[in-house]
Amino acid sequence: MPRPDLDRLSETLLRGGLAPKHVRRYIAELRDHADDLIRSGVSETDAWVQLGSEDHLAQEMLKRDELKSLGARYPVAYFGFGPVLTMLAALLAGLLVLAAVILSVQQIYGVSSSAELTPEALEGLSSLTQPLAMFMWTVKYAVPVVLAWIFALQALHQRIEPRWVIVGLGLIAIVGGASDISITWPTLEGQKGELQFGFGWFPPFPDLSNSFFRALINFGLVAPALVWLHYLRTQPQR
Repeated sequence: MPRPDLDRLSETLLRGGLAPKHVRRYIAELRDHADDLIRSGVSETDAWVQLGSEDHLAQEMLKRDELKSLGARYPVAYFGFGPVLTMLAALLAGLLVLAAVILSVQQIYGVSSSAELTPEALEGLSSLTQPLAMFMWTVKYAVPVVLAWIFALQALHQRIEPRWVIVGLGLIAIVGGASDISITWPTLEGQKGELQFGFGWFPPFPDLSNSFFRALINFGLVAPALVWLHYLRTQPQR
């Protein structure tokens, strides 16, 4: 009986839905067991014969559902709805951060509304303009791409069926491309500041062309991962 191809065994287990950490651990344990047998005087060939055939080693793990990843067990929920829920949570977190900044500024200056800020206070707030602009840029443009790549890399490691991944990453691209978050500080005494959140696909201020363009860019930036996932799943196991 030929020695099992551990690389091929690893790929079989990943395609079967096993979580990558369990696959790595299993392959390492097989190597350790084989080394122990060889050190005890068993030949390398006999050591692997005692461990079992490649098919036997694979089936022993594949029948254990508790070792499968959440993405493999619940692909629709994990890769279909999980990404968009994560995106919405990130947007909510961004809004909460900006709201906390506004409330903190009002508390520091002892006012209950941004319209009560003095000219001196308004001038002092200029130092916050650039950091907040960078933060909002990150939430609007970087976060959707980063989250998409996180889910895409998980799908690559777990060899998830691409259709579910495409749905999830498409939803991230659409939600991220349409979302707009901004904060406007008052520049004159008596003016009120505004914390704004908009979604470009729906009224009252739809911006369909910009939302579509941003969604297309978001999806395009993660598309290479989907191409690679398709390649990995369609490659014949040698």
